[in-house]
Amino acid sequence: GKAEETAEEKAEETAEEKAEETAEEKTEETAEEKAEETAEEKAEETAEEKTEETAEEKAEETAEEKAEETAEEKAEETTQQKAEIADLPADEAADAGEGRQDPPGTPVPAAVASEIPRAPTLPEERAKREAAAAAAAAAAAAAASEEPEEESEESLSALKPVWAFGMNRHVPVISLATSERDVVFYACANSAVLYDVNANRQRILRGHTNAITCTAASNDKRWLVTGDAGLDSAVIIWDSRTAVPVRTMFEPHPNGVYAVALNPNSRFLCTLSAEANQTFAIWNWTTGEELSLCSATLSSAYGIQRYISFNADDNSHVVTNSDHQVLFFQWGEGKVEYFAPPLTDKDFNKPVGRYCHSVFLHKSTKAISATSQGLCVVWDSNKPLTKMSTEATPDKRAVKLVPLHEKGITVLTQTDEIIVTGDTAGHVKFFDQNLQLLYWYQHFKFGPVSSISFKYQSLPAQTGAANDDDRLSLKSQPTMDPLYDTDATIPANPFFVRDFVIGTSSAVFANVDVRESRAHIIHRDFDAAVRAIDVHPTMTKIAIGGKSGYLKIWNYQTKLTECSRHIEGKASSSAIRCIKFDPAGEFLAVGHEGGLLRILDADTLSDVMEENFHYSRDCITHIVFSDDSRYLATADKEFTTSLYERERGRPWTYVGRHRAHYKEIHDLLFGVQIDTGYNRLLSLGKDRYLVEYDIPNASKDNLPVMTSDRIEQNGVPLCMTWYPPIVKEQFLLTANDEYKYKLYNCTTKKCRNTFLGPTYGSPVRKICILPHPNAQPTDRRYAVFMLNDKIGLTILPLDGNPYNSVGCVAHPQGVANMACSADGRFLFTAGGEDATVQMWSVHPAVLDAQSKLGGPDLIPFYSLMEGGREGELFKELEDYFYYAQLRAQGIDSMETRWVSERIPIAEIPFVMRGLGFYPSEQEIDNMMNEIKFSRYVDTGEYVTDIDLGEFIRLYVNHRPIFGLSLDRIFKAFKVLGEAKGEEFLVDRGDILDLLQNSGEHMTEYELAEYLTTLLGFNPEGGSFELEEFNPATAGDLIDAHIPARIGASGFVEDLLGFGPVAARQKSSQAAGSRSQSARPKSVQISSSEAQTL
Repeated sequence: GKAEETAEEKAEETAEEKAEETAEEKTEETAEEKAEETAEEKAEETAEEKTEETAEEKAEETAEEKAEETAEEKAEETTQQKAEIADLPADEAADAGEGRQDPPGTPVPAAVASEIPRAPTLPEERAKREAAAAAAAAAAAAAASEEPEEESEESLSALKPVWAFGMNRHVPVISLATSERDVVFYACANSAVLYDVNANRQRILRGHTNAITCTAASNDKRWLVTGDAGLDSAVIIWDSRTAVPVRTMFEPHPNGVYAVALNPNSRFLCTLSAEANQTFAIWNWTTGEELSLCSATLSSAYGIQRYISFNADDNSHVVTNSDHQVLFFQWGEGKVEYFAPPLTDKDFNKPVGRYCHSVFLHKSTKAISATSQGLCVVWDSNKPLTKMSTEATPDKRAVKLVPLHEKGITVLTQTDEIIVTGDTAGHVKFFDQNLQLLYWYQHFKFGPVSSISFKYQSLPAQTGAANDDDRLSLKSQPTMDPLYDTDATIPANPFFVRDFVIGTSSAVFANVDVRESRAHIIHRDFDAAVRAIDVHPTMTKIAIGGKSGYLKIWNYQTKLTECSRHIEGKASSSAIRCIKFDPAGEFLAVGHEGGLLRILDADTLSDVMEENFHYSRDCITHIVFSDDSRYLATADKEFTTSLYERERGRPWTYVGRHRAHYKEIHDLLFGVQIDTGYNRLLSLGKDRYLVEYDIPNASKDNLPVMTSDRIEQNGVPLCMTWYPPIVKEQFLLTANDEYKYKLYNCTTKKCRNTFLGPTYGSPVRKICILPHPNAQPTDRRYAVFMLNDKIGLTILPLDGNPYNSVGCVAHPQGVANMACSADGRFLFTAGGEDATVQMWSVHPAVLDAQSKLGGPDLIPFYSLMEGGREGELFKELEDYFYYAQLRAQGIDSMETRWVSERIPIAEIPFVMRGLGFYPSEQEIDNMMNEIKFSRYVDTGEYVTDIDLGEFIRLYVNHRPIFGLSLDRIFKAFKVLGEAKGEEFLVDRGDILDLLQNSGEHMTEYELAEYLTTLLGFNPEGGSFELEEFNPATAGDLIDAHIPARIGASGFVEDLLGFGPVAARQKSSQAAGSRSQSARPKSVQISSSEAQTL
């Protein structure tokens, strides 16, 4: 029967089966599958299908999806959408029918892309957007509920921030609390922090290179905005649920922003740039457009505008203010109009003070500004004389001053049509729209209020609310609630207000529970510079000390404060500069800026000594303990080292002090002598001296010096530490201001190795070997280093490979100190003036992977040479290598030449000079010793030759990171010469005398040979290859061609042959900023002339 079935019957049966199958599948789909299928179908629909879709079908589909949402999600979504529609002007709603979309490549996650506020479109499109938003909300909520996978994040960076102490006190604290969560948002250095109060957990938001200067949040607490000021600035919009950036605006203004704000429906962003002549700009951040909708440039006479507020009733009106000027803006259709109403003390015969904040009153043409005199300035429209107008206008004038506080007002904001203020005494007051006092808090003792932010929550018994936006209607209040106080009005109505977070300029922020009328402190951090940190040697504790005298012990495992103490007294005797635990973890030594030394109990922070030590006359900068906890040493700004001793069971006693340096001490270090086991104490100074003190022979008031060695010729050593036992010799590791690491023999103090350090904008200022419990000599070790504003991790042993180091910005305003945990898993950094401390987790495996990406053997070093392996410099090096072999075998020899891959180490200086690197005699000795003794410990024999690969490593590690700049030459003439016009002149005789008697001495014969060669009177290459140098005529040639008085320009152009100074200054400046791969090109001469030099 089936074989006889016609094609028509088959077609009808197939259509019927498909229809039944489709209906069955639709009924069996889960909510998640439905959301995914809906998103895919919408992406695949053509424009024709969209126009044919009926409103009835779309409404049914939307109803099914919304029925699967929870009641809470529905309420939140409906509230947001209604607020967006209600707040949009009519002209924007009409223009929105085009259905704006983000351009391709906009970095918005799919889970939140459809939730970004947009303009409402036609009914069908609006229903479609609601459906997409509902599906995305479910996915975003599921993603937000999941814990972040630490392992996946750890694999992305070698140094990952895991906790932030402190806050940017001048940036407001924002409450993101809802009925589901209790989260606080604040800025910490260049990071933003989402802190979960109940779970005691932080989520660090990183994306800025400069310190965050301003933050903002949408009314529903969903969208967050952060901005910074400086080079490479950015404005970032975050999703507070997922902690994901949904939009990043790179350099919206050349120097960043001072203020940002979102309008009530979160669609528009307002920014104020960080320049003297500020730019006011409005952005539609939801479209991905790189240009602002409109902007206006403000005069510097208005001062720095730092606060922005939208009019909730009309988003086209904005108010901003600086300390002394309030500005009112009206924007729309690509234009901005603004007015600057004047107000002086004479207008109302009363001091006005400095403005803090300004806001618009609800359903009114008025605006108010709070001042440092405790006053409120009321602004209203400049009404025409012939006609009354109720329309809002930016043309306003001050109509009256209303006293609100006895102290200066520091915060002005609104919530549910209630005006809220805070002052310098820590008081918080609430007023109605007529500025009548409703309620106040005056028992907070946290310091001057810097911010007030309210929770996003439903108020109790809101049956009389005027709209669906959870706003409190003051005209229809419910009956008395015994859990709430009454307000200060005559009817004594119950005072309902949302719970809020208060932030103060003393770095305290607290949750205020309105029903209990109590404040619960969330964090109490440092309100002054923090430079002193140290980690407990055996426990998971870190000690942090601030300039204000506040000292805290914090457990970084439980994230709780163990104990704290505020040291009272004068500023100099209480300000903490450095702290240090002893190796046993029993004591904590505290050094103060006034030279006072305290020794505290490490557990309770109580004083151990009856009287503190005060032998230093200036700030104590360094504190170190010996490994056996017997000795304690300090260094101060008077260039003095002091020693203290504690024998078992006895109190600490003062031993002696010695001023062995004539410049500041950069580092202080204890060690142990290998042969005797005695303690060693070394200090490293800016004067380039490494001093070792004779501890065994120290006596009362006597700390003798054992040795004092100048270890640097030009560079300034900045820090030192003991090199770990991964090699057979014991070395002292130092870092200098020329971006070099150096290893010194711990006994002879001779330089044994020089390595290129990290070149991340500033030299290494501190280096610590990452602790490795129970480490074996064969285990791989690592070191952490600190730069001006960055920290980094490097692989040991050092070799100069740039791929063996990684760094990141830690504190944009400067890293003051760092310390490692005892197990090597965490690193802590102090930000100094930003009053913050960052905790980082260390992941060496990431650095190992990066190192492998650099390539094996010499491949990473080729990248440090100009042009790489195929460049001109490498080809020249090969030629010089063969030429050096000819020199070693004799230039005039007629015997058969032997070509090899190695040259004698005696030829190293000549090849270096041929490549444009002119080392001093001491630098030559360091290079020769580095090669000569490289295998002596293993074989007992000296190395006498070097191959090409070893030479490349030597060249890359030893050559200066930057070329010689003309500034150094002009500075030298300024120091040595006498001013004549714009130049400084030096006598010819004085220059010749300095060259022979200062620095590395030259003989008269050498000086005459070098000068005549530079003047071009000797055969190319000098005397030793082509012909003998004749010193008899050298003196006459020098007198004839070098003027009696010479300036820097003549020295550079005529003697050194650099060319015109004006032309060379530009190239010198460019060379000063050149990376490490650039080749020095100080002098353009032949290789033979370079050998003579």
